[in-house]
Amino acid sequence: MSQLTINNVRITGMSACVPKTVEDNLTLAIYKDQNEAQKVITSTGIERHHKVEAGTTASDLTVKAVKVVCPRTKSNFVSFMTDGRFMAAGTSKIDVIEGGTYVISGKVTLWNERIQVKLSSIKPAETGDNETVLIATFLADNITGLGKAISAALVEKFGEEVLDVLLNDPEKASVEVKNLTKEKAMSFCDIVTEKEEFFKEGLAARKLGLTQEQVKTLYGMGELSVEKIKENPYVLLAKGIADF
Repeated sequence: MSQLTINNVRITGMSACVPKTVEDNLTLAIYKDQNEAQKVITSTGIERHHKVEAGTTASDLTVKAVKVVCPRTKSNFVSFMTDGRFMAAGTSKIDVIEGGTYVISGKVTLWNERIQVKLSSIKPAETGDNETVLIATFLADNITGLGKAISAALVEKFGEEVLDVLLNDPEKASVEVKNLTKEKAMSFCDIVTEKEEFFKEGLAARKLGLTQEQVKTLYGMGELSVEKIKENPYVLLAKGIADF
C-alpha cells in the first residue's frame, strides 16, 4: 500500500453540508409496501435520506461546508484549504513559491466544478521555513539543470552559505549532497561565477520582496542593487515597478 507525506499542512477544522429536504425511507414509492421497506431499513440501518433540489451538485454543498468551517470576516472574505486540487483565481503581486506558507483572502467560488478562492490578497506567512524555500526556488529557477530536489538539498545542508559553497567549494557540495555529482557541481559553479552579481544581488532582492520577474527586469537594466533600493525604494517606480 502506497503512502503519501505532505509537509506544512494541518487540519484546522471539519464541516459537512447535506440538503435540507428529508424523506422517510419507510414511505418511498419504490417499495410495494412498508413491510418491504422495513426489511431494507433493517438491513441497511438507513431510515431516512436527504434529497437535493434539481441542479444542485456535490460541489455546491462543499462550498457551503467550507463557509461554515471558515466563517466570513468583517471584510466579507474567507481563507480556506480543501483536499483535492486548490485553485486560485486572480493575479497576485508576489511569486507563489512551492512549499511556502501563505495567508490568503478572497471569495469562495467555483470554477470548472472545482472549489476556488477568487483572490483578494496573498502574503507570505511569518515562518522561518519560507526563506529556506525562497532560496531553493531562486537557485532552481536560475541555475540550468539544478532542479528543485537538489536545490532544496543544497539549501538544507548549507543554508545562507549555499552561494558561497557553489562559488568557492563545489566539490564539498558534491560530497555532502546526495545525487549531486562533481561534474554537475562544477557546472553550477561556472554558472554562478559567470553571473555572480546577479545571484548575490538577485537573492537579496528576492528576500526583500521583489519577484523573480522584477529581479530579472532590474538586472537587464543594469539597476539591480539592493543597497540603492533600501536607500530609496521609490527608485523602483522610475524603473516601472509600482507594486513592490
